[in-house]
Amino acid sequence: RIFAALRRNLMRNAWNRNAAYVVEKALLYGNPDERDVIACDFLENSASDLAALGRSQFGSMVMRALLRLPGETSQKLQDLLSTGSAQSQLRATKHGRRLMEDHGMATSKVALAAAAA
Repeated sequence: RIFAALRRNLMRNAWNRNAAYVVEKALLYGNPDERDVIACDFLENSASDLAALGRSQFGSMVMRALLRLPGETSQKLQDLLSTGSAQSQLRATKHGRRLMEDHGMATSKVALAAAAA
């Protein structure tokens, strides 16, 4: 029942402080089949929407959990976030920059600073 409730307003839940915590824990510790369904629901969003989510404090927690999932999900998400517009959105906030650095989407702070200039 928790997964069904989370899926109803998944993106909205990922933006909310309390709900994002539940989404994150569901992705990290939930049933593998249900995790895959939620991950696929996230991947149906545009790269721009996912980048906007990654820029927020609580959304970046959810994005980190998605990037930790085994299998193709994390690679698909990294591919979506590797587009130029998504990377420029992520660079706009410290949460987005940390997300990029933590998951190898940026080589260094120097490279980020050069790209932002």
